[in-house]
Amino acid sequence: MKAFKKLMMLCIFIMATVSLTACQMGEPLDGEELVLAAREKYESYDSAEVVITNTDTGKVEQTFIFKYDEKDSLTYLYTGGYENDSYIQYNNGFECFTEQNGEYTFTQRGDTEFEAYTRSSKHPQASGAYLPFDRGSITKTEKLDEESGTAYIYTYDPESFEEESNVESFEVEYHFDKNGDLVYFLETSDITDGDVTTRHQYKIEITQINSVKNIDNPLKDREK
Repeated sequence: MKAFKKLMMLCIFIMATVSLTACQMGEPLDGEELVLAAREKYESYDSAEVVITNTDTGKVEQTFIFKYDEKDSLTYLYTGGYENDSYIQYNNGFECFTEQNGEYTFTQRGDTEFEAYTRSSKHPQASGAYLPFDRGSITKTEKLDEESGTAYIYTYDPESFEEESNVESFEVEYHFDKNGDLVYFLETSDITDGDVTTRHQYKIEITQINSVKNIDNPLKDREK
């Protein structure tokens, strides 16, 4: 999955750049129990689709749809695009079809580059860590009461990220309904590239929970 690191850098990059220390000793933060419960619930799903929308443009820039079979083997389809970059990957646990910026590659079980995932060996985007939470790196917590539920905003210390990520600020905003179930979350980051700092905000929604029947391979007609 390293091939689409550039695309992922602007969304959900906290998984790779912050050491998760949510189990540190100390008083729980506001909303912590809800976030940790949402992470655990996400890992329990048999299938789901994650939709990632750029809030500035309203455009869906990434989707990740996954399904475990009766042997807990993972099939998934990831599609992403940012500026001039595009990435598609379909993996059924035996074969992996990838197209990056129009360049097609194929790997299968037994190949050095091939990766397969299961419930016990999770794909990063099917892991609870996909919902970022690192108590030790959070510098500010805010609780917002809403008509439909409650939101919790966590502001992170930029020093907790790897220097090469160029993170100037990072904030995660979780929205829960009145039953304490996750509705969606927002990630807002300021990223520096040279002398230019840009803000990026993404809305992440988990949909089609336990209702994905089949995952079509859009690259199946490409020559292997």
